[in-house]
Amino acid sequence: MKRLSVYATVAGALVALSLLLSFSPGAAAQDSSARKRPPTPTPTSTGQAPEPILLVHGYQGSPTQWAQFQAWLRVNGRTGYAIDLTASQDNVANASAISRYATARGWTRFAIVAWSMGGLSSRYYLKYDGGSARVDKLVLLGSPNYGVPLACFLPVNQGGEMCPSSAFLAALNAAPIAPGPTTYTTITSTNDGMVPNTSSVLPPPATNLTVTGPDHDHLGTDPGVFKLALAALSE
Repeated sequence: MKRLSVYATVAGALVALSLLLSFSPGAAAQDSSARKRPPTPTPTSTGQAPEPILLVHGYQGSPTQWAQFQAWLRVNGRTGYAIDLTASQDNVANASAISRYATARGWTRFAIVAWSMGGLSSRYYLKYDGGSARVDKLVLLGSPNYGVPLACFLPVNQGGEMCPSSAFLAALNAAPIAPGPTTYTTITSTNDGMVPNTSSVLPPPATNLTVTGPDHDHLGTDPGVFKLALAALSE
């Protein structure tokens, strides 16, 4: 979400080489060159590729805002896919777009990292659009889970859903706030400057983490946040 003031494997796993050599009773009589022939390795998969990570931008944001995080994820053996929600500032519509995006790619299990208002769209997808059956981990970066007062000046479907008194937030925060089996993690910054920390955190069973340093607009580009997010995704 841009500042509201501006309205903002070698996963093909470890390959075990099983050296399968069979010798017949008459092997000793075979030509020596044949006996020295190297064995044919049989690859055996011992793991699975990590789940894809869906990256959800915020209010008036863009998929390009995730470029640094995507590059960092690749270095650490993970892949982030940035969805484009620039056509809508409506969380309900965005939740449907998230569902379509995952379905189009055939994802049955995946994780989400969402920035600011993107966290609200993602939470709505989990709670009301069946996402909790497909999303293992949800990591929220500075998401206004309980709203921000400035959003009350915006039209409801253009960011106004972030108003603390909105019907949207009332429904989203009705019990259960963090429906299982998805694991919820929030990451907030003491220097956010846009979304109060008290608005970002969620009650248990969610895990709430706090960093010092990046402001709201840099939560998705901060190496410290990257490490916390990946740790939460890997638990």
